Amino acid sequence: MQSDDFINLLNSGVFSKDIENINNGYPIIEVFKCTVDYSIKTLTNQNVIVKITSINQLQELDGWELSSDKKTLTKEYTKNIKETILVSDVEENEKQINIEINNIDKTGPSVNVGYSTKNPTRENVTVTITSNEEVQAITGWTLSSDKKTLTKEYSANTKEAVTIKDIVGNETQVNVEVNNIDKIAPDVGVTYSTKEITKENVKVTITANEEVQAIQGWTLSNDKKTLTKEYIENTKETITVKDIAGNEMRVNIEINNIEKKTTVGDINQDEKIDVTDFLMLKRHLVAGNRSNWKLTGDSLLSADMNENGSVDITDMLMLKRVVVENI
Repeated sequence: MQSDDFINLLNSGVFSKDIENINNGYPIIEVFKCTVDYSIKTLTNQNVIVKITSINQLQELDGWELSSDKKTLTKEYTKNIKETILVSDVEENEKQINIEINNIDKTGPSVNVGYSTKNPTRENVTVTITSNEEVQAITGWTLSSDKKTLTKEYSANTKEAVTIKDIVGNETQVNVEVNNIDKIAPDVGVTYSTKEITKENVKVTITANEEVQAIQGWTLSNDKKTLTKEYIENTKETITVKDIAGNEMRVNIEINNIEKKTTVGDINQDEKIDVTDFLMLKRHLVAGNRSNWKLTGDSLLSADMNENGSVDITDMLMLKRVVVENI
């Protein structure tokens, strides 16, 4: 049936009973009916084509393409939109059509890159990429359950570009740079102010190829690559040198060329016998497990006041008498 015939049929009064009974719940017969279809309704980074189809022949509409049979209007949308358009058929019947597109996404994800630490470390570094929307999995990375966070653990320093894609394929490229992993111990050298027989103190210098941590009893240079210490007596010991990341190198220190004339009672070797020497001897006798209180080397020899080969309370009493006499 052509639209003209249908209009004539309406005018003839055939449907008058239906019209009279509209308020009684009888259906209204639409003269002008249209359907609206979308080329895709899921999230996409492509344009969306909207198609309006009618059984009637349609009039042209600005911005829309009318098919050859004049029953279909199509338009391609490049971005999301919500609008109402007025469609007319050739009989001047009009219909409002609601167009709503909210599934176009052409913007790459916004991301932030974080590092478990940026300080020098001998441990692996975990890199975390956080997105403002769901992203796709990447080989070698762990994707969180909400699909918004990617993590990866690096065991070596790396500089690389990582491409992040959202669910529809929009891309954002981020630069990952890990340059603070150090798992190599420092390379160090040891020098002595002299290796000749001497009556003076011997200065030991430890030089590293990178910054190292401070060591108690040693002086660390401004560039943190040199440690120095002055020894007043012969010594044999092992020093642990650590770089900033914590990698360790053990260094053997051996001094056997100091030959100072020891003076009985002058325990601190300052060429005088006073209360300081007495206190050092007293502390030595009560040291127990406190190794830093115990006298060694020439200091221990000087504490042997009666020169009997051992240091005990008798030596302390003898030293006390000397100190009192010197006051």
